[in-house]
Amino acid sequence: MLFTRLILLGCAAIAAAKGNSTAEHHMDGARNGTHMANTERRQCAEIAEITAIVNLVNNATELAKFETRHNLSQSDIAEIKSKAATDEAKLKALQSNSTLMQECAVMAAGMKLRAQCREIKELTMLSDLANNQTALQEFQTKHNLTAAEMTKFTDRAKNATEKLATLQKNTTLVAACKSTNQSQSSKFS
Repeated sequence: MLFTRLILLGCAAIAAAKGNSTAEHHMDGARNGTHMANTERRQCAEIAEITAIVNLVNNATELAKFETRHNLSQSDIAEIKSKAATDEAKLKALQSNSTLMQECAVMAAGMKLRAQCREIKELTMLSDLANNQTALQEFQTKHNLTAAEMTKFTDRAKNATEKLATLQKNTTLVAACKSTNQSQSSKFS
């Protein structure tokens, strides 16, 4: 039962990665240049999914954890291994396309950059809150936090401040985040 849900979840993820194919029919053949990017994005998502399954099957420790976490039977594990074996040939075919792999690397780098920029933004907000006593007291009152909970929160904020300092030492990352923020704000202006 759980394995069926897992397969359905995987299918849903693939369907979501494929996007809305009916929108293409409404364009009457007119393309705006995004069709190729959507196809590549779909293929990159497929590569990532198959790679994750193959890596899971090839790592006995992780497979055992996965089996325990999802309470899978041996037949479920055998089915996962079978799927990984059949998908491995498809993965090799996709990976043999060097242009696609370069595009996937660019997309992955872009996603990683956006995630790191989001992390910097969140850590900055947390650090600013922790360094502002008035805002901190309002936060405590608003969320009805006890002294112990506030101590835990301030400890977490200190760790966030340290991590933020580490991330901000990477001047290339900081500059890229500023550039990304400026380009996004100019789109909405």
